[in-house]
Amino acid sequence: MKPSPPIHTTAKHSTQRVPSPKAISGSVLPWLILVIAAIVCGVALWRMRTISTTPQPSEVTPPAAPQSNEVQSLIDGLVPIPERNFLMGKTEVTQAQWEAVMGADTNCTANPDHPVSDVSWNDCQAFLVRLNELPAVKDSGLTFRLPTEEEWVFACRAGAKGRFGRIANGTEITEDTLDRFAWFKDNSDEKVHPVRQKEPNAFGLHDMNGNVSEWCQNELGDMESWAKGETCEHNRVYHGGSANLHFRFCEFSYRDWAPPSTRKEFLGFRLCADKR
Repeated sequence: MKPSPPIHTTAKHSTQRVPSPKAISGSVLPWLILVIAAIVCGVALWRMRTISTTPQPSEVTPPAAPQSNEVQSLIDGLVPIPERNFLMGKTEVTQAQWEAVMGADTNCTANPDHPVSDVSWNDCQAFLVRLNELPAVKDSGLTFRLPTEEEWVFACRAGAKGRFGRIANGTEITEDTLDRFAWFKDNSDEKVHPVRQKEPNAFGLHDMNGNVSEWCQNELGDMESWAKGETCEHNRVYHGGSANLHFRFCEFSYRDWAPPSTRKEFLGFRLCADKR
């Protein structure tokens, strides 16, 4: 038997020429250059856009200034208290006035004309520091503060001999007429109401007997703390009835106290001011 001829295993395509590395690099290089150029251009455009939209030092928006109208309303809303050398706000400090000075409300109500509440005695002190630093207040020659307990009672009483106060014509405020002057549990639906909706007392002050109770500057006396079984000598006094209390708490003699960090839904404040 003759031996079989050798089998050639070389495929037909093996005869095709394989591109050399030089040829490959020659065809890919132009595309690679284009891709790199596109990336470089994109980065340059992004940097230019970033620079153009970044506020420069002279273009940075300053912090929002307090709303001048609300600050001015605190100054214009003061009335002199007869026989005393101080001024007092016609109304309790409102949500709008608080926000104008502090930059944020207390999230207690959504009505800017409601008295600000749910603020502590400490919060009031922070408010006073900011308020007294404002140019409008400095230009007015006034220094704002909280009333002392004695000043608050004198202003609420307004010369009355009875329990609630007196109006401009000399008439005493009584249980029968209290509804005209104060928001309390029986007429408020136990909700805070906008300031100045009730008639003022003889000194031109609104809501002294109700709506929200009001912080005073004083600490509670040590003997009183001891008598009540309190050990904290730094409790602060507040006066006045509120929309969630019975009318008997609207008497100008009603007082209560709490630590200076306390916040209550029906506790706000009214300003006094002295001329420098």
